[in-house]
Amino acid sequence: MEESSKSIIKHIPDFLDYCKVEKDLSNNTRKNYQRYLNKFVVWLKKNDKENIKPHQLSSDDIWKYRLFLSRNINPKTGKSLKKTTQNYYLIALRALLSYFSTRDVVSLPVLKVSLPELKKEEKQPVNYLNLEQVKKLISLPNTKIESGLRDQVVLGILISSGLKVRQLI
Repeated sequence: MEESSKSIIKHIPDFLDYCKVEKDLSNNTRKNYQRYLNKFVVWLKKNDKENIKPHQLSSDDIWKYRLFLSRNINPKTGKSLKKTTQNYYLIALRALLSYFSTRDVVSLPVLKVSLPELKKEEKQPVNYLNLEQVKKLISLPNTKIESGLRDQVVLGILISSGLKVRQLI
């Protein structure tokens, strides 16, 4: 492991390429990582740390970033970020730190970025379809045409297996 001469900010494009090429992450995941890491970049710049290198990032920096996230007010809603949303920002940061580890770049260990505990009411409940709704959904495709038969089979697979659409494709 060696210390990098590049700032964390300059590593981010390489990290996003790594997510595409080596991790084969979806476009949406990469876009989200980029958006979440942009907030980290804003925090770094706001705190005169835009030139900080991976090995210089400390647990104290992470704590201050978490405070920044918890105090950040959404201009549209006027509310602070929910803990679940804060977790997304921290997960992206953890992924970046994990990338440093795979590249043998000295940095703060991933485990130093803990995720806030979620209260039970913050966890999103899962809404399941009842039997009547499932029957109605499966009957929607026009099975008199080939694409309708295909759609009905795809729906059947998704419903019976619990797969997400992108997992089936």
